[in-house]
Amino acid sequence: MNTVSKNKLRDESIKSRYIEALSDPDFKKLVNSLKVDKKELERNTSSLEETVNELKNCKNCKGLSTCKNKVMGCVTYPKEYYGRLIFSYVEC
Repeated sequence: MNTVSKNKLRDESIKSRYIEALSDPDFKKLVNSLKVDKKELERNTSSLEETVNELKNCKNCKGLSTCKNKVMGCVTYPKEYYGRLIFSYVEC
């Protein structure tokens, strides 16, 4: 398989994963709140899903000692920066 075919296959896979993630209402709400183009959202699907999962953890959290997020007491949250997304830790 040549490089062009591999890139096309990868791009289709990324789009498919993004479309699948949009079935989660919380994911859809998050991406609709971001003012970046669709390609940028597609490229960051995994990180955006992680943010959604961490926010869901926070909804059910009973305190810092039971925090399930990667960094205790924080959510990895996206921020727009010159048309790109950057992720940083924000306290819950």
